[in-house]
Amino acid sequence: MIDRLLRVVRAAPASCAWLALLLATTVLQHVGTTEQVAAWLENSSTDLRHLGSDPVTVLVTSLGWLDGAWWLPYAAMFAIVVIPMERRLGVRRWAAMGLAGHLIGTAVSQGALWVAIALGLTSSSQMTMRDIGVSYALMAFVGGAAQYVSPRHRRAFVSVVIAVAATALVVDPGVTNLGHLTALVTGLVVGPLLVPRAQLSASRFFSTSTSKSGAGHRRSRWDSASMRISVTASRANHLWSAGTTNQGASSMSVRSRTA
Repeated sequence: MIDRLLRVVRAAPASCAWLALLLATTVLQHVGTTEQVAAWLENSSTDLRHLGSDPVTVLVTSLGWLDGAWWLPYAAMFAIVVIPMERRLGVRRWAAMGLAGHLIGTAVSQGALWVAIALGLTSSSQMTMRDIGVSYALMAFVGGAAQYVSPRHRRAFVSVVIAVAATALVVDPGVTNLGHLTALVTGLVVGPLLVPRAQLSASRFFSTSTSKSGAGHRRSRWDSASMRISVTASRANHLWSAGTTNQGASSMSVRSRTA
């Protein structure tokens, strides 16, 4: 168990460090006083007032807090999407995708709020409405993960995730849900630009784990699986050629890339 955890950390160090930071700040929210927690979150909020006075600081610090102090759902999301995306993309491309979702989601949602205030459609008090958390980046990773869905199912995947995000916005129109939909679309758009073509193999996204070989190259468990299947197929073909019936045998090809 510990060895497996260490392999995950080595394969996706940035994601694991980010998740650990979120655990620490979540604990702080549970042990701090109401006034302390309110101050911490307010000082990291990407609302219009902070974006106008100190945008860089709040855009960075907002990624270190969870509004609501529930860590386990986010841990599950990291395990399903964020960590696999870092393992596939590498730290730089992974960070570019997450930051794109975070920045564009914030810009569009807060920009729409600014327009609404300017037109008198909502109160100016909304300029200090708290907007914090990592959900925009996570939605970008969900959109980016579409590149690892097989072409046959990709359209259905994209339709479902967009429908869910759009429905949430219709049911509860607001800054957060608009940001979620924007970040999701951002991930869908930048995904083809950031995901290397050689990695586009859908069936391996959620299940492939990597390890270091003695030569220093990452090898996938699918390499050994492919070898075993190839041997089985070869034996089946030999039996067929010899006139022997092999009930239930099937031939399949699994290609694996060694990064």
